[in-house]
Formats: sequence, structure tokens, C-alpha cells
Amino acid sequence: MKQSIKFLAFSFFAFFLSFNMNAQEMRANKGNKADKTAKIEKRANKLADKVEMNDDQRVRFVEAQLAHKQAVKDIRNTDLEKEEKKARVQELRAEHKAHLSSFLSVDQMDKLEQIAKRKKDKRKMKKGKKGKKNKEKRKAKVDAIESN
Repeated sequence: MKQSIKFLAFSFFAFFLSFNMNAQEMRANKGNKADKTAKIEKRANKLADKVEMNDDQRVRFVEAQLAHKQAVKDIRNTDLEKEEKKARVQELRAEHKAHLSSFLSVDQMDKLEQIAKRKKDKRKMKKGKKGKKNKEKRKAKVDAIESN
């Protein structure tokens, strides 16, 4: 009887120890820059498919997106005040848009802006009031945005 209790206690200890080690490994891998870069590249390539970019445009677009994301991250990690950060990020967005328009056509830029507007509208609709009454209204509005 004592042996079975000891064995059971040891089994639980070993299980929780291994579970804790796996959780620590997952946390360590969560901040991996390579994974984040791959994720940004995947999103940029998906956008490039939607906008129908050629290979040269695609490469330049992915590089521009990576550089823009890093610059925004650098600005947000500074010790500036909130308003100053916001102003700098807006300036950076304008520069990024000008850079993209240097190698993308007007139609492609319009498509990118439409996609960004849809995402923004969809995000706003999801942030709206939550509850059973508004659920159907929100869903209808989100579906309308997606269909455009």
C-alpha cells in the first residue's frame, strides 16, 4: 500500500515537472523573431496574391512590409509620450505608402487601401457592443463588409 502511494505521488510529480518544462519551452519560443518574421512574410505574400503583384513587386513589397513593421516596433518601444509616438507612426505610414506607390500601380494601391479599410471596419464592428440583441446586427454588418 505504501509503495503504491509513493509510486502515485512520484508519478504526479514527474507529470507536473514535465508539463512545467514544456510550458517554459513554449514561452521561450513564443518571442522568436524568426517566427514573427515568417508570419509577417506570410501575410505580405497573401496580400501580394490578392493585389496580383509580379515577382519583382512581391519581393520589394515583402521587404518594405518587414522594414515598416520593424520601424513601427522601434518607435513603440521608445520612451516618448503617447502623442509623440502616434505622430511618428503616422509619419512612418505616410512614408511607407509613398514607398509602396513608387513600385505598385494605382490599381494595386487602391486594392491595398480597400483591403485595409475592410479590415479596419471589420475590427470596429467586432469591438462594438456585445450581447444577444446586437449579435445579429453585428454579424450582418461584418458580412456586408466582407462581401465588399
